Amino acid sequence: MQVQLDAPLSDAERGARLFAGEVLIFRQLPAALDLVTLASERLRACFPEVENPTEAQQALSEAEFLDRVVALTVAWRKDPEAADAFGKLLASLGCHPGETYVDDFYLRSQPSDLGRTHRRTKPLHAHRDSWGSNLMAQVNWWLPVTPLTPGRTLALFPGYWDRPIANDSADWDWEDLKAARRCARKEGRDPDAAYPTLPKPLEPVAEEEAVPLLPEIGDVVAFSAAHLHASVPNRTGITRFSLETRTIWKGDLTAGRGAPNLDGRAPRQPREWFRRLSDGRSLTDG
Repeated sequence: MQVQLDAPLSDAERGARLFAGEVLIFRQLPAALDLVTLASERLRACFPEVENPTEAQQALSEAEFLDRVVALTVAWRKDPEAADAFGKLLASLGCHPGETYVDDFYLRSQPSDLGRTHRRTKPLHAHRDSWGSNLMAQVNWWLPVTPLTPGRTLALFPGYWDRPIANDSADWDWEDLKAARRCARKEGRDPDAAYPTLPKPLEPVAEEEAVPLLPEIGDVVAFSAAHLHASVPNRTGITRFSLETRTIWKGDLTAGRGAPNLDGRAPRQPREWFRRLSDGRSLTDG
């Protein structure tokens, strides 16, 4: 299932392989190392009192750690240097800037403590990204900023690639999520508790089938949004930091190509999540 590559692929070849269930690991890309270097600089600036940002959660109170890491997460999504570095990385992977539509660029953190439950840091339960986006041409990109271990990473469940699982995607709606959070803020309630962040399974997941992803620093993982995946519960004592985004190649969308939809029942496609890499034009504009 996992295939290591030392060269980029065209949009067409990459999509064909991902939509057949392959997980591609692009090895030791200079643009990936540049992006990781930038993220590491931001992390060191965020946590100047520790030599290694992965240990900041031990040096700070939980409230202080969460305040800082959430602020960094928000700032990263608006950071022009981060956007430029991500764009160069995607181009080096073979993504055509004028035909590739991209989601926000995320810097993720997963502390070693399930009690740290802010929505931007808590572990994500098993899900397919396609349950929420309803876009079967969506590709997920993921790379580590700090070293991974089997107990501190992301896991895929390849056995569910061709096996449906009951889920509540039919009742989850992006517009409802936004409305619920707006209402909660207006009423002074916690917006993170107002509506589920993601659709969830409605039956037990075969946890013994989880396969941890263990790319090295400088590697980039690509997999279809239809792959069931989850955060591995982190009990290693240090925080995991990683980078991610999602893309749509217009050629796949126009031709109706994508992964099989076994069990997704989302009521709409939030195409506004995706903007053209070359000029920021929304996917909703056609």
